[in-house]
Amino acid sequence: MHPESTVEYNHNLSAREEALNSPISSPVAQAPTMRSVTIEEIKGTVWFNDRPARVGDQLLTSEDRIVTGKNSTARLRIDSQVGVVELAPQTTFQVETLEGGNPPITGFYIPLGRARFSIAAWVSNPDRLLGQNLEQITGLKSLDIPLNIAQSTATENAPVRVRTPAGVAGVRGTSFGVNVGPDGKTGISTIDGIVGVFSQGQEVLVNPGFYAVINPGEPPTVEEITPALSTLRIRSISPAGNGAVIVAQADPMDLVYVNNRAVPTDADGKFRIRVHSGDRVRIVLRGPSVRERRYLLNVDIRE
Repeated sequence: MHPESTVEYNHNLSAREEALNSPISSPVAQAPTMRSVTIEEIKGTVWFNDRPARVGDQLLTSEDRIVTGKNSTARLRIDSQVGVVELAPQTTFQVETLEGGNPPITGFYIPLGRARFSIAAWVSNPDRLLGQNLEQITGLKSLDIPLNIAQSTATENAPVRVRTPAGVAGVRGTSFGVNVGPDGKTGISTIDGIVGVFSQGQEVLVNPGFYAVINPGEPPTVEEITPALSTLRIRSISPAGNGAVIVAQADPMDLVYVNNRAVPTDADGKFRIRVHSGDRVRIVLRGPSVRERRYLLNVDIRE
């Protein structure tokens, strides 16, 4: 086994910087009356509402959906100044809420895959806006919230929130990534700012350089430092017929793809695969934000 390559996704840095550095004052005065999420870039095979997607297509309602295929990506823009979303391969992305107001309320649903969000500072850090009320905008009822456990309503009332089958991520930061596995297990990694992660009545705040995981039916884990690289560890190899059963482990928040198929992992990142002698097994580990690593296993089972 050896890593084929390490990929640091850094799509269109200028677009992301534009989102992060949008003016603080003007969007409040010029909030759009008709909100939308627009496809800005497509690479490979991307579907929009069950037809091939085109640059310029807009997601306007909760019935609109984008699906990226294998080795395919898409970049979306939220309105003109709210932010940018980058979708990794094999991701399903839907709009839930596009409400107006100061700030606008934006909600998305991701049942599977990875999305990276870059949200403008005026949206995600509303306390920086002169004359704006922090409690009104974020839903926070006070500022004396413990560092890692916040009031349960804060994430659900955040101006930008991302729902998955396991929980909700609410933005109080500008750049973060969300991973969703085939069983709904969710990983959230913060690059800049703070993201609140809510599930089962509990919320954890994830600071820059840290991640948290929501395992289905459980509250979020405490934040931990995000490793610099995604790493695959082989825990055991057991003969089985003309092949073997391999137990391996990834970092808990990483998505695992085996020959382009998403594989569930447990709370520790462990997974099990069945292989045959002569197989070439390609494994992709995909972190919630920018980390991605590929491995190639040549299976040679000898009696």
